[in-house]
Amino acid sequence: MTNSLSDGFSGLMMPQLPQEIQEMLKNTQVITNPKTVATIRSQVSELYLSYFDDAYMQAKTVLANSIHDVFLFCVVIAAIGFVCALFLREAPTTRSLKMIKGETVKTVAIMDELPNR
Repeated sequence: MTNSLSDGFSGLMMPQLPQEIQEMLKNTQVITNPKTVATIRSQVSELYLSYFDDAYMQAKTVLANSIHDVFLFCVVIAAIGFVCALFLREAPTTRSLKMIKGETVKTVAIMDELPNR
């Protein structure tokens, strides 16, 4: 996820915006916080608001794409785990082994073995 975020953020086209605003838009904590985005947007002059909005949407798209990549990776891992679980043999317990062999299993009440307190 970090690589796709870094690659995506490095490809953002925002030469019209000041450097400090460009750096803020590369921070995922800023992108996901509407109050912070509104504060930053209020500091941008009206001439550059359309550039800011475009850059903000690009940054959100980069974040969404990297989350999507991680989700797809996890789906593949879960599918592999599910397929492996389908083909695992059931491991019988000791008691069920004795019952399968026909041996009698001695049942002892737990209360008989506990010391009286």
